Amino acid sequence: MDGKRRTKLCPCEFLIPLEYQPDGPEGARESVPREFFDKVFKTLDRQFGGWTWRGNCSGSWHGELDDSMSIEVSVPKDQIEKVRVVVRAIGYALKQEKMYFRVGRPSVEMLDADGSTGFLFEAE
Repeated sequence: MDGKRRTKLCPCEFLIPLEYQPDGPEGARESVPREFFDKVFKTLDRQFGGWTWRGNCSGSWHGELDDSMSIEVSVPKDQIEKVRVVVRAIGYALKQEKMYFRVGRPSVEMLDADGSTGFLFEAE
C-alpha cells in the first residue's frame, strides 16, 4: 500500500426505462428519445464526474414488464442525496410513478494508473 488513505465511494445504481408513456398511464408506450439519454449522461458527467452503463435488464412493476438501462454512479457518502435528486428528476421527466435506486456501502476505489511494476507488460 502506498500509505495514502483512499476515500471509498458509494455505488449508486438506478434504472432508466427504455420506454415510457408521454401521454400518461393510458397513453401508448414510446421509446425514450436518444436525446434524453444524452442529456442525462451529460448531467451525470457534470455533477458526478462520470457514470457507468451496467447493461440493459428486464423486470416487472405491478405486473407490467419493463426494459430498463442500469446506470451506476459512485460518489462520496455526502453526495448520495444529490444522486437521488437527479434520479427523481429523471423519473418525473419520464412520467414514472417510482424509480429503482440502490446504494451500496462505500466500496469503490478510484486507483491511480501505475505501470512502474511492469507486471502486465514484461516481455515473455
